[in-house]
Amino acid sequence: MRLTSLLVLVTACSPRSSVVLCDTPGVMASQTCTSDDCTPCVGLAKMPIDADPAFATELFITPEDDLDWPAIDAALADGDVAVRFSGEWPDALQILRTDDGPHRLLLDGTSADGDRARFAGATTTEDDVKRSRVTLRGFELAHSSSQTVYWRAGDEVILEDLVLHDNGRSPALMLDYANRSGLPSTGLVVRNNHLYDVSGECIYIGGAEDTGGPSHSDVRIENNLIHGCGHKVHWGDDLDGINIKDGIAPVVIRRNVISETHWGMQIDSPALIEQNVIFDILDHGIMLGDQWGASYSTAVIRDLAVLRSKESGVYVGADHVPTDGVTLERLTVADVDDFGVEFAGASGVVANLADVLFVGDMGAFKGWGDVSLEVTGCSLAAGAVPGQFGADCVATDDALVDPDSPAGPDGLFFTEDDGWRSRSGAGAR
Repeated sequence: MRLTSLLVLVTACSPRSSVVLCDTPGVMASQTCTSDDCTPCVGLAKMPIDADPAFATELFITPEDDLDWPAIDAALADGDVAVRFSGEWPDALQILRTDDGPHRLLLDGTSADGDRARFAGATTTEDDVKRSRVTLRGFELAHSSSQTVYWRAGDEVILEDLVLHDNGRSPALMLDYANRSGLPSTGLVVRNNHLYDVSGECIYIGGAEDTGGPSHSDVRIENNLIHGCGHKVHWGDDLDGINIKDGIAPVVIRRNVISETHWGMQIDSPALIEQNVIFDILDHGIMLGDQWGASYSTAVIRDLAVLRSKESGVYVGADHVPTDGVTLERLTVADVDDFGVEFAGASGVVANLADVLFVGDMGAFKGWGDVSLEVTGCSLAAGAVPGQFGADCVATDDALVDPDSPAGPDGLFFTEDDGWRSRSGAGAR
């Protein structure tokens, strides 16, 4: 692997660690190095994406060129447009499309030799204008004065294959609240991005801010490698890997790897959360919250592994709004410091759990208030005990899980040797 160092921290007293990207085609990966001592590279393969359209106009831009937005808008009236960037730019990329027609604008920072165009962030500005049908791809966005990616509003927006780090203000990637702009947006895709060494939250999708008004819709967060969220401020409170606010539907959060954050995910909308791995978290792996919005009833969490969190694997919060139809299935929780699944049910929660596995010195379930659970296929291994609602759980000796090696010997997540996979019994993937 070719190694590209992106951050070197040196002190007079003792060496400090730095994140080093492991640059391989089609894989997002990194390692941690202290002086010359580096951990193995660990990463996530990029998911395939649809082919680009045949562009009617292609522009090639260097730091010496001006970005002529009126000319780009005029070209978009006639067809799809690609703007291809190269080089290193001192300021943020301002995305100022005003054409509201059907054609797509690709802003592409990739090059044939694998280098990325570099900007100090990308922003639509805070103007209440929809910047729609834009694909932002292939850039390194770092050392921004504010967020690394800020989107005020826009439909059919794709943010993909970006490297985001060292932002100036939380969060690193943000779609702003719908109520603030009055422009609820639909069709946001965030995929194949690598976010690390972030001040505050990594991915943040604002909702309706508990106003009860219109919110965004059709949000997909897929196949992102996320670690070190809140790292610069020591992972303080509310520094999540993925934060989805209220009133958003549908939401799909799929095949993400999250580590070294406060909460792995904080979710306030009825999301489908599947095929995610979360480890080394300072609080709950996933927190379903109900302080904002009309609840996340019908949320589904499946094919999830949470390893080594400092609190519970999944927290289901229903202290403020009655919550019904929450489903957890094919869940593995290993070596967490609290409980496998925790329920706060003062307002009432009804949940279904199936094919769940708890590994290590923990209780499977804890809760308070009006909690109604249907549990089928619950297994306990390596010291786990049933806990408050685990009467139907059974002990097993053959659930082989290695929480200390989440990606397994090959260093790639979502392959057959992943350490979070159970080789037999409940929780097998």
